[in-house]
Amino acid sequence: MDAIHLCVWYYKRAFENLQTGYIFYQSWIKIMMNESQEIDILIIGCGGVGGIIASRLNLSTKTRVSIVCGSNYKVIHDNGLFLKTESWGTYQCIPYKVFANTTDAGSSNLKFDHVIVTTKAIPSIDLPSLLTPVVSSNSMIHLIQNGIGIEDGVANSFPNNPVTSTVAMFAVSQYEPGKFKQTKIKTLIIGLFKKSDVHVAKLNEFIQLASENGLDLIGPEQNIQIRRWHKLLWNGTFNPISIIEGCKTTDLLLSDPRIRETIRSTMEEIKWTAEQILKVPFPNTLMSIDKYLEVTEDLKDYKPSMLIDWENGREMELDVLLVNPIRIAKQHGYEMPKLQSISDKLMELIASK
Repeated sequence: MDAIHLCVWYYKRAFENLQTGYIFYQSWIKIMMNESQEIDILIIGCGGVGGIIASRLNLSTKTRVSIVCGSNYKVIHDNGLFLKTESWGTYQCIPYKVFANTTDAGSSNLKFDHVIVTTKAIPSIDLPSLLTPVVSSNSMIHLIQNGIGIEDGVANSFPNNPVTSTVAMFAVSQYEPGKFKQTKIKTLIIGLFKKSDVHVAKLNEFIQLASENGLDLIGPEQNIQIRRWHKLLWNGTFNPISIIEGCKTTDLLLSDPRIRETIRSTMEEIKWTAEQILKVPFPNTLMSIDKYLEVTEDLKDYKPSMLIDWENGREMELDVLLVNPIRIAKQHGYEMPKLQSISDKLMELIASK
């Protein structure tokens, strides 16, 4: 898109909505003036979480935010991101650069200060290979992914780069390619995977950027694995059970007393096991199981991401949400019969599909 067409495109849309127009203006200034930015950010994966984070960090005058997209590459490359949110209203985001893959991003001559991974944690994605073209000596790598046991491969492959482990508590979906809907929750909990005082300043830089632009960011978290296991209370139950119980949304799951009790008892098993493995209780500041259920009820007919993947024939996060927690528990001498039963039932459905 040349400068003249870009100008026409911007002004046409700027009049459609004042808030959108203001954000267009910010993006326009960044692109046309080609200012030298202090902080280059690359987001790998532009699903729901990646889209929201990109759109917020892109608001800062201190950043140039680029994105590596998957199947939504052409739409986002041509039109940017469109977001309908409860937290910030309706607006559009025009990234600095949009790439089809990390090889192209690595050939752009940009040196990324922060490389943020928001892809699904699935076996078909080889993260070290994906990251190699875009990680430089100055890069901090942020893993914003679900599940347990996601960090070792990246940390071992990039021993000289700081790696953060981040838990995203978002209710967001991509309802059409490049179009996102966010409801209620917008929290990131971040901590260094391998603690080092040398990297704290760079981590604080990222925390400040996110906080200044509307994200609720908690950190640096000293025990991020507690947070990962805490999120597994939800992801390890609602995700697989929504499929096992006949492709039900969360409101239908919780309205059935039998299913509700299965979810609750499995959450209790996950919590107890995590506390034994990590040798520390869940802090009282974390959401209780009762509160988790209450908050999920407020989401009404929410469709868990694993159910969406199932319905669309996509690879699901089975290892990090089911296989790894059960395996790690066994390594520490504990069984997880409830989670194992859920895992077995889901594997049977996958085999028969």
